[in-house]
Amino acid sequence: MPPTTSIHWVEDLSHNDTLALTKLLRLPERSQIEENWLIGQEKKIEYLPAHLKRSRALIPRLVEKFTSPSTKGILCPSHRCLDSQLIRRLFLSVVDECTTRVRRFTDSPPSDRDIRAWWTRVKTINSLWTQPILYRYLFNANQGDPEFEYTHSECEACILATIGGNTTMLADLRICAITRRTNHGPTPRIIRILDGWLYWTGMAETIKAGSDPLYLKVRNARRGRPITQKYDSNPISETINDRRDDRRDYKRDGRRDDRRDKGEYRTDQQIPEANDADIIDFYLNRLSRMSRTHQKSGRPNNDSTHSLHPAFRDNIVFDASTGIYGQRQEEDIPPVPRIPSIIPEPKRPMASSSYSRADSGVGFSNNTSKKTEWRHDDYAEQRSEAYRKLVTRESEVTQDSKEMEWLQQCPWT
Repeated sequence: MPPTTSIHWVEDLSHNDTLALTKLLRLPERSQIEENWLIGQEKKIEYLPAHLKRSRALIPRLVEKFTSPSTKGILCPSHRCLDSQLIRRLFLSVVDECTTRVRRFTDSPPSDRDIRAWWTRVKTINSLWTQPILYRYLFNANQGDPEFEYTHSECEACILATIGGNTTMLADLRICAITRRTNHGPTPRIIRILDGWLYWTGMAETIKAGSDPLYLKVRNARRGRPITQKYDSNPISETINDRRDDRRDYKRDGRRDDRRDKGEYRTDQQIPEANDADIIDFYLNRLSRMSRTHQKSGRPNNDSTHSLHPAFRDNIVFDASTGIYGQRQEEDIPPVPRIPSIIPEPKRPMASSSYSRADSGVGFSNNTSKKTEWRHDDYAEQRSEAYRKLVTRESEVTQDSKEMEWLQQCPWT
């Protein structure tokens, strides 16, 4: 029985759901996103299962309205009927493979020619959602290096469709995902999505078999082994051609997904997967390096956050005074120090100091030392007068003064 509510998590997708979604999000290779293709996408979305689309019910719409924007994908008008949370998590899974999962090679480029070519192709995928100038700075690319056309709509479904229709991207991402799997460990979730896209090419087995030599090299490089050695004496339980998972019979896989729908098959639930915090940390690290490079060279350090995708742009802030990037605080409220400063302020008149006013909100402390606090000579008298005005009404003050004058005029005083 199909789910009655929308699916927001990649691991909750059944085999049929995966095939339906990957069949939809496929832009023909060497094609561009144009109006006719977008119109066709709108028509195909109508035939998509209801739990893969944005809910039309009132209560789920209200819940979606108050959901954090960081969990909802950026969608163009043609893809607005898709479930935005599911698309966002699929998008994060792809970005994760192209950033944090290849950080080892980004920080220290590989020496092997084949691995370097593979890593260059993987990092080039970032140009789909990162504006060209910033992309070259973040990933040390030159202007003449191969790049993909930047997706100006910033639609995450369009970006996924571009990847889903490119067999080279799919093969490279699959190598990236499967080589980070540990011995006898669970399979990364993104493998099911990539295999779904490869299924619709009609030559999935040929593509996987052609990636075997490169797969072995990347796996050995990640494990610190000699790149050319095969290590047949201690193979991992799953290679790129393992029939137990990669060449699974689709009928058996359908029965497995039926058990997953019933809650009986959740072995992949504990796999640590894409996390926007890890990706933001990656971008912050690369932006900070770029900032330090600009400072050393004397070039102006301008704000580059606008060149990032909105999924990460809103979580990074740039301090123009220091030229430093940082992560945005919750609700954009800057942290306020609770411990007063131990450095005494210079002696100055209170009226001319912004640090002496409680309403300034900066540097104010009730524990200011009396030795460093400048006061007028008649400070005590002024304070008493202010206190009387605060607690006594004017009429009472007038009446008290009249009674005092009358008592002073009496002969017995």
